[in-house]
Amino acid sequence: MLSMWQLSLLLVSLAAAGEVDPKHATKIKVYHVHAANVSNIPIDMDTGDAPGDLFFLLDEFLLPLQCADPTYFYDKFECLNPEHRSKGLVATELELEVDARFTNYSGCNFCTGTDPFTHKPCEAGTYVCDCMNFLNPKGCDRRLVGMETVVKEFVHDVTDQCKETLEDVCGHVRYSKWCPLCLARHQKLLNQSTCSAEATAYCPGIGFPLCASDSKNFDCWHMNIARKTQGLWFSTFREGYCDDTEKPCSWKVLASRTIQEDCIKTRLVETVEDEGSRCFEQCGTRNQSSPCWVGCFFTTVLGPEAHNSTRVTGMPLEKLTDAWTGSFQAQPHVSHTHMSHEFLSCRDDGQTSKCEIKPH
Repeated sequence: MLSMWQLSLLLVSLAAAGEVDPKHATKIKVYHVHAANVSNIPIDMDTGDAPGDLFFLLDEFLLPLQCADPTYFYDKFECLNPEHRSKGLVATELELEVDARFTNYSGCNFCTGTDPFTHKPCEAGTYVCDCMNFLNPKGCDRRLVGMETVVKEFVHDVTDQCKETLEDVCGHVRYSKWCPLCLARHQKLLNQSTCSAEATAYCPGIGFPLCASDSKNFDCWHMNIARKTQGLWFSTFREGYCDDTEKPCSWKVLASRTIQEDCIKTRLVETVEDEGSRCFEQCGTRNQSSPCWVGCFFTTVLGPEAHNSTRVTGMPLEKLTDAWTGSFQAQPHVSHTHMSHEFLSCRDDGQTSKCEIKPH
């Protein structure tokens, strides 16, 4: 974290208005899934590098089981997330120039009327960003680019000692509304056993549930996707955007390309099905909502033990990321001197995707 003195020096040293400081400028390639009628410029939005945003896409494939489970206690935000569940979504690949002096990451989500984190009203159709540094909400400087690792956000490893302690003190109420109260009541004991940080993920509803031998498949898969992909997430705010106004800025768009999300999902599904063909053959016709198909998908991607342990194997990550990034390269990429944008239109017949680039 920057001190106030360091922050003052940083703001003084920002480059001339409308340009990223060349002393700290770096180029990154990032991706974002969003509604087709939303700007491809990620103002007040989150993006990720190829592995980081692959996590977001892979997570969609466990939702049919998670969202259909009536006993699932955890907040079903992802079951309602318009950037997961809407039809006609698109994905945008962006080349950005950013100031590499990053701030804390913020969770930026499409508002449907209520902020999904604070539950306060927000303007429907816009994006609302919440600082993910919950201990210091002011620790996200919106004039800078936020950055976070997927592992830090979603992987909560628990030592054997902590696992035993948590089970002993609160295992009997883990899946009930009394679980958070139980943790609070035993806070001193948990601190003494160095389990206080890990405890925040123990109760469904206050954190992502831990992956243990008795966990539900989709809880372990969710955490193990992050172990598999790792990667980075970025948040780019309006206050730091390099527009035409006379203000210091920390990020600008150099080029972008947009395709229909179905192009990526179909290509990814075909890649995974080819890798795990024996398993998928037992499921019959492709049904991405069936427990058989979803089970084969994650057994192939993460390995056979990933449904009830933190052991992750499965297919090479490179094959998955190649399916992701290759979807944007169905046609030769055009080199751009000035900011430009292309739209890759796809026709999906349920088995294959046919895509072509059009001006946008």
